[in-house]
Amino acid sequence: MMILHLLAELNHNLDFKKHISMNSILKYFQGEKAESFLFILIGIVAFAIALYFIFALKTSFWKGVAVPF
Repeated sequence: MMILHLLAELNHNLDFKKHISMNSILKYFQGEKAESFLFILIGIVAFAIALYFIFALKTSFWKGVAVPF
């Protein structure tokens, strides 16, 4: 009987619905999604710059600069 009471009290204390709302979780993942889009955009711009350096400027210096991009 004591164990059942202890488990019931423990279950009550571990009820995360009271402590964490779903809105805060959704807000967090929307922020992560926005951050991911920003990094993807930066990667696309860097890739476009590298292609410009390789194919438009065509000197060995700019081809070397394109490698890190």
